[in-house]
Amino acid sequence: MISMREAGSEKRSNSRIWLSVAVIAVLVCIFWKGSRYPALNEKAMMGGDTPLSGLSFDIIFDFFPDSPLYWAFAANVGSWIVTNWKGMTFGVLFGAAILTLLSVIRTRSFKNGFANAALGATIGAPLGVCVNCAAPIALGLHMGRMRLETTLAALIASLTLNVIVVTMSFALLPLHVAATKLLLSLLLILLIAPLLCRSYDYVSFDYDRDGDIDIVRDNGAIRMIVHRNDRPAGNGLWVSLRDAMGNSMGIGARVIICTGEPEIAPGNGCQMRQIKASGGYQSFDPIAAHFGIGEAREATLIAVTWPDGKITEIRGEEALSGEIIMPRAS
Repeated sequence: MISMREAGSEKRSNSRIWLSVAVIAVLVCIFWKGSRYPALNEKAMMGGDTPLSGLSFDIIFDFFPDSPLYWAFAANVGSWIVTNWKGMTFGVLFGAAILTLLSVIRTRSFKNGFANAALGATIGAPLGVCVNCAAPIALGLHMGRMRLETTLAALIASLTLNVIVVTMSFALLPLHVAATKLLLSLLLILLIAPLLCRSYDYVSFDYDRDGDIDIVRDNGAIRMIVHRNDRPAGNGLWVSLRDAMGNSMGIGARVIICTGEPEIAPGNGCQMRQIKASGGYQSFDPIAAHFGIGEAREATLIAVTWPDGKITEIRGEEALSGEIIMPRAS
C-alpha cells in the first residue's frame, strides 16, 4: 500500500513535471516565433548579402579600418551583446527549466550510448540556437545527470540539424556538398560522439581495504563502476602525510618502507612511492602512498623525505600495518 506521505510526494513531483513542461513550451514558442526562426529565415533569404560585422550580424556601432583599436573592440562587444542577448537569455532560462524537469524524472537515459546520442539529437535539433546559447542548455542537461553523449549530441545538433540550417545548406550549396555536410553531421552526432564518450576517468586505490588495488571508473553516466580485485592478496600498507609547514598533504614527498631489516639497503624489502596529486583524465588517485608488502605483517622502517629535503623516520615497533598517518609539526 502507498502511504499518505508517498502519495503526497508523488503528487508534488507530478505537478513539478507539468509546470516545468509548461514553462519549457512557453519559452520555446516565444523564442522560436519571436526571434530565432524569423532571424534565420531572414538570413536565408538574404544569402550572401547578410550584414556581418566582426562577431555579430546586428551592426549597432559602426567602425572602419582606420578606427582606433579601443573603438573597434567596444563596437564589436556592443554588437555581439545585442546579437546574442535574446538567445543567451533563452539558453539560461531553458537550461534552468530542463534542470528542474530532470530533477523529478526517474528515467533519464537508455543503457545504449547510441540511443542516448539519438535522444540528444532529438532534443537539440528543434532548438536551433547557436553555440553561445546552446552552452547553458547543455550545462542544464549535464547538471541534471543526463548522459554525456546526450549532452554532447544536443549541443552539436542544435547548430547543425535545425531545419533552417539544413534548408540553407541545400539552397545555397551544391547538392553533393549539402548532402555530405548533413551526412557528416549525423555521423558525428550519432556515431563519433557516443564512441568518444566511452573514454573513462578512473582512480585506482584499495577500495575494500584488503591489501590490493581496485579500480573505480566513470564516464559521465548515472553511476560509477567498481572493478574489485578479488585475487588472493597479501597485506597492504597505506601511508598518508600531514605537514604543518604549509604543504598539508605532503605533495612531492618521497616515502620509503622496508619490511626486512630497518635499513634502506638491497635485500631489505624496501619500496619507494612519491606523493602526488595527479593521475588520469579528470581524476587523480588518493593523495597517499600504497605499498603491497606480501606476507609481511608490518613495515620495519618508514622514511619520509619531505619536499624541503628534511627526513622523518619511524622504526621497529613504531612502524605499524594498515593505514598510517605520518605527521610533521611546524
